[in-house]
Amino acid sequence: MSVYRNGELIDTTSDSGRYRDYERNATLPSYDYQLCVSESVCSNIVTVSFN
Repeated sequence: MSVYRNGELIDTTSDSGRYRDYERNATLPSYDYQLCVSESVCSNIVTVSFN
């Protein structure tokens, strides 16, 4: 499974049902994430906001 943050590939991992993004910049207010199992099979983009 490919993990994208703000449109850029950040990791390729097994499909365990969860993922923790340790490399994000905690000062930014939000990120867009998307998961893909192939180039043509991807999730909807999800925005995660931090307060």
